[in-house]
Amino acid sequence: MALESLLVKVRTVLTRTGLDSLLRPSKDAVADSRRLTNVPPPPPSSSSTKIGVLSFEVASLMSKLLHIWRSLSSLTLSSIATDGVLRIVSSDPDLLLSLSLAEISDSLRLSSSSLLRLSLLCSHPTLRRFPSLFSHLERSGSPDPNHHHHHRWILSSKEMDVKSKRMDRFVSSTASLYKKMEELSEAEHVIRRFSHQIETLNDAQRRVLYLKQEVKYLKETSLWGKSFDSAVSLLAPFAFTLLFRIGRAFRLSDEDPPPAPPRISVSSAVHPSPPQSPAIEKRRGVFELGSAILSPPPSTLGFAGLGLHYANLIVVIERMVRSPRLIGSDARDDLYGMLTGSLRAALRERLRGVATVGAGDAGLAEEWRSAVARILDWLSPLAHAMIRWQADRSFDRRRSSAADAAAGAEAPAKEREHVMLVQTLHYANTEKAEAAIVELLVGLNYLWRFEMEMSAKGLSASSDGHDRLIHH
Repeated sequence: MALESLLVKVRTVLTRTGLDSLLRPSKDAVADSRRLTNVPPPPPSSSSTKIGVLSFEVASLMSKLLHIWRSLSSLTLSSIATDGVLRIVSSDPDLLLSLSLAEISDSLRLSSSSLLRLSLLCSHPTLRRFPSLFSHLERSGSPDPNHHHHHRWILSSKEMDVKSKRMDRFVSSTASLYKKMEELSEAEHVIRRFSHQIETLNDAQRRVLYLKQEVKYLKETSLWGKSFDSAVSLLAPFAFTLLFRIGRAFRLSDEDPPPAPPRISVSSAVHPSPPQSPAIEKRRGVFELGSAILSPPPSTLGFAGLGLHYANLIVVIERMVRSPRLIGSDARDDLYGMLTGSLRAALRERLRGVATVGAGDAGLAEEWRSAVARILDWLSPLAHAMIRWQADRSFDRRRSSAADAAAGAEAPAKEREHVMLVQTLHYANTEKAEAAIVELLVGLNYLWRFEMEMSAKGLSASSDGHDRLIHH
């Protein structure tokens, strides 16, 4: 479409001029902020430069920061510590909260990279110093003491909520702008295509005039018509506060006493309090700590790279349990093909002597049905969460064009439920997870055999009855 061609051309120009790199996230936002400390002053005209087509990417950045704030605000132990998490991940509340905070911290690290570059397009000196100020806060946990006025960038919960509502409006209006620009492009295409059909042409022309008015209004009220200074002045304190509160939750501050035993506090992330015992060494910043915490231990499925595979396996078992009698030989072969070497060995050991015993006991079948249901009650949510987390992550990676950014900008407005990595199989203990899966397979095996025997008996009884009728 014409709009897509325009966006491609604009992105090409931005790439050639170097502006595209300013909004492209890098792998290390902290290192970037340190490299971007000394930058040349912007041209005098930059104070009135409008964001324009980059508004879609800025809206996407806003939506990500809003999502981080809502995740941080709603983070509670009860929302994380489900039955499955407590069984095979950990029952240590400090560990569960630290893993959740580390993931939120990592999300902020990835998002802040774009904001650090965006600040370099500003004309106001304070906004252009944002990279160095953000880097200092990330390392120390406290604002730079040489810039006391930047303490105003640490907002209260009420102020964050007010900014959130304003950012939501910008995100929504910018997403609406993109949709209307697409509709306008399509309507103009209709005019060119049906120029010889008077009735169709008149309708299309009226629609084009209407859409042009809407697009003009949305450009004025959305991020499109705002300056870079205006957008960054809204985003910078928001990101600054997020980083400060995460650092407080990790007990990271230059004002803290010497390191003490680890302690995590989520309440301090939402309602900051005076510095207390730190959980880490001063040399490690918030992002470095978050990355270290997120690394799965060797005993976990995440370390072995089996989290998603086992999640798919559990979902397949869950479906088969619903109707064991419908499981064919191909389905059984496919299921067996999904088993890892360790699962196959454990299953063989568990089935030794059991497979040769008859499966016609209805009472035992009911016990297995109840046992399998109880396991799936706590294990299945972790599997589905793992699949959803991976799908969300893949979607975020694919979101690169302006169209994708505009589409992604609407996500927070829909308030879809977010899955934390700690709620998945990623940090699940491998031995415990495999033991539960093997138990499911043994139960499924018995239920399938029971259904087969019942079907065979039913056929046999039907055949005997038919023979008696013939002989009678």
